[in-house]
Amino acid sequence: MTVTLNQQDSDLKKKVPLLEVDARNGSDVAKIVATAIANMKVAGGCVVRNLLLPDTVNQIVEDLQPYLDDPDTFLKFRPGTTSATGLAAKSITFCHEVIGNAVWQGVIDYFLSCTYGPYWMGNEQHSHTGKPQLSSTTTFKVGPGGEGQMLHRDDILHYNWRGGSSEYELGRDVMCVLFVALSKTTEENGATRVIPGSHLWDYSLPPTEDLAVHVELAPGDAFISLGGLFHAGSANTTTNEDRLIAVVSGIRTELRQEENAYLTYTKEEIERLPLHLQRFFGYTTGEPLLGHVNMRDPGHVYNSAVSSERLI
Repeated sequence: MTVTLNQQDSDLKKKVPLLEVDARNGSDVAKIVATAIANMKVAGGCVVRNLLLPDTVNQIVEDLQPYLDDPDTFLKFRPGTTSATGLAAKSITFCHEVIGNAVWQGVIDYFLSCTYGPYWMGNEQHSHTGKPQLSSTTTFKVGPGGEGQMLHRDDILHYNWRGGSSEYELGRDVMCVLFVALSKTTEENGATRVIPGSHLWDYSLPPTEDLAVHVELAPGDAFISLGGLFHAGSANTTTNEDRLIAVVSGIRTELRQEENAYLTYTKEEIERLPLHLQRFFGYTTGEPLLGHVNMRDPGHVYNSAVSSERLI
């Protein structure tokens, strides 16, 4: 398919530098967060050097190692790559130091908090603000010969479709993603490649590989991305190196049900429902992957008619 670019699209599809900030002396979190935010508005993502201390990285890897070695929990993602989900329960260090990291929390609080109002309730005006929520936690191990991904945006999960823009406006993104290196990541062993600036493109435009750059990280470094940034895991062309990363995503508050059906109803009450109502209550996945449990359709827990095979 041939896409004809108008002048605005041509102006947006240009090389943009990938920016970074160093968190080594992390006492001034507010300054680190402010720099990361400014960089992300321009490039769509920001490298954060030394986000985690070496001892923290070592502890997380040690915590995850039993799952990396267990084929029932560390699952095939694509040829040469395995993955595990639900990391907060697998490593308390990961939960506090990565999910709860002050820099990460500060960045997503800025980009994903949303205020509604002022709106009228009778003759009074009100407003309310919603804070971000955790969406997913996943670790990927890419071995030698592991295949690369196609360039994509993560916010396809939430049906976020945007036109082109010459500058960033809050509200454009509904999710952010944190990539943390648990091993050295290089171009050769499959470092994530990104297209800086693509978060501002019209979403109808295809990605261009010659604009992509590899995000090379040392253990403990991180990359924070807006959901609208084109990116992809790359192929591991080495013969003896694994690439191990952990990924956390956060989303806006309104991307959820009003009534929490998962805690409101018991397992027995859900099992008594026909399949179409189980799915309507939320015990299914929204295409392509929303609501999965270990990459599987959650409906299989309550209904034997639902496949328990991996979705991807």
